[in-house]
Amino acid sequence: MAGTTVAKATGSGSSTSRGPVRVVIDGIIGAGKSTLLRGLAERCGYQVCLEPVQEWEPLLQLMYEDPARWTMAFNITALLSFGKQQHPHGVPPGAVVLQERSPLACRHVFCDLGHRLGHMNDVEMQVVDGVFDLVQQSLPPVDVVIYMRTTPEVAFQRMRHRARPSEANVPLEYIRQLHDAYEHMAYRVLPERYPDIRVLTVDADAEPAFGLCEDMIKRILHREDPPIGQNAADATQQ
Repeated sequence: MAGTTVAKATGSGSSTSRGPVRVVIDGIIGAGKSTLLRGLAERCGYQVCLEPVQEWEPLLQLMYEDPARWTMAFNITALLSFGKQQHPHGVPPGAVVLQERSPLACRHVFCDLGHRLGHMNDVEMQVVDGVFDLVQQSLPPVDVVIYMRTTPEVAFQRMRHRARPSEANVPLEYIRQLHDAYEHMAYRVLPERYPDIRVLTVDADAEPAFGLCEDMIKRILHREDPPIGQNAADATQQ
């Protein structure tokens, strides 16, 4: 059975007084984000913002084929896509808006990893940081990140099964590197640099996670702590 982890818990009632509760569903390639979001929208009627994957496909394929040439271009494109994303209007305070990924993962997972792998240099990272800051300022704040924690081998098999053209040559090693980058963001970067964002973890190896995530969101709305599966510090050592 899937478990949950609270990585950082701050006051959960403050966001409902200023607008909708914005929940980001995040995780590595093949974690099941899109499937989960569509299922929650159908089951619960939540407003959902999905990644424009079809728009990204050509540039994604170029990036995977020649990362040193295209990593910065893709990540700036992704950041600008988040900036242009049409967030639902007329959603009452305290209601839930679900979003697939966010600029946070683009910057602190994909860009950081690209920089470490030598696919972006220091100057390119400065350019990305400027775009990231502008996009972040234009968007409503994130209240909760639900991290769909998936083992790289499971995510790799799901990626192969869905067979997107741009992902045809993505190796397992890259999925493992993404996993490590997501662990660092979820358990280090977000708690330390974005303490107002509540980070929850779902074991996404077990499919589907609809019921568990639905329960977590209901608890958030009622200002209750979701069930804790394990200590977040322990989770980083597994």
